[in-house]
Amino acid sequence: MTNAFEEIYAPATEPVTIANNANQALYKNHRQWREYAQALKEQNDELKAIALAHEEVYQELLDKNEQLIDDRLKMLKEIEVLRSQFKQQALPIVPQFAADWIEYHKANVEDEGVYDAMSRVWRRSDSVWNKKHVPEQMEDWLGENENENEFCLAYVLGYTVEEPKALVSPCPICGYEGVESNFCSICGHKNEYVEVE
Repeated sequence: MTNAFEEIYAPATEPVTIANNANQALYKNHRQWREYAQALKEQNDELKAIALAHEEVYQELLDKNEQLIDDRLKMLKEIEVLRSQFKQQALPIVPQFAADWIEYHKANVEDEGVYDAMSRVWRRSDSVWNKKHVPEQMEDWLGENENENEFCLAYVLGYTVEEPKALVSPCPICGYEGVESNFCSICGHKNEYVEVE
């Protein structure tokens, strides 16, 4: 039996404290990893939402792009229809000197368009170059009503050259009045005085 006054020793607390500390560290570490996993899950959900939003925007842009392509194709078809209708319309008819001026201006002048061609005619008296290269008839012709529009259309779209009109004059030998060429078919006389406008 033990003596009542024998010393009683308390069990050592070190192993329990170390185990408790290890458990607390383990729980703390577990909690941190769980919080980290939760933060990653939330971040992943946010990224999924952003990706979904981007996917929606991307799909929206694809749809808009397809719509624009369809609209462009429709416009191109309309342009072709209008071109074919426009080609069926007659080209403007201009006199030979206007056709010559258009061709000269397109070939020899730094072409700035129809406005430049018309302004050179209007400023004919301003410079020696304009007086030398711009026909005097152009100034008179452009001054007439509606000829500016005809000139613009001819410059941009093309033109048909006006056929020179032969003045009908009687043959001096036989008096036949239907002479429209340089040769009288009645008497065989060469008509040298038929004027051309």
